[in-house]
Amino acid sequence: MAEIDGLTNAECLVLDPLDSDTPRPLWEVSEDFVVSAVGEPPTKDQIAELLGPALVSLVSYGLVEVRRFADWPSLWEEGVPMDTGRLAAESRRPEIWSRSTTRVEVLAANITEAGIRWL
Repeated sequence: MAEIDGLTNAECLVLDPLDSDTPRPLWEVSEDFVVSAVGEPPTKDQIAELLGPALVSLVSYGLVEVRRFADWPSLWEEGVPMDTGRLAAESRRPEIWSRSTTRVEVLAANITEAGIRWL
């Protein structure tokens, strides 16, 4: 687990919607961000560029866990945990952050006990 010396604004944008013990698909985290944005809504590419690296950082800090699911909603235990290397590549794809009816897999995030303490 990496040492935490404070969180960036982007990391807070990812962590704040996870303030309960209910996992959320990444598209819901993205939608919360878009609703809170001031001015022109960000593009899907901009969302992935901003939130993707922030999500990877939060996982490396041990504040968030991400799992891959065949469909959503699903039980958290049914998901396959994502390591930071794979997550780094996956989280930069705009479609991961977008709601879609053609999606094959879903990434969902859940706050950890350490993340709850951090909030």
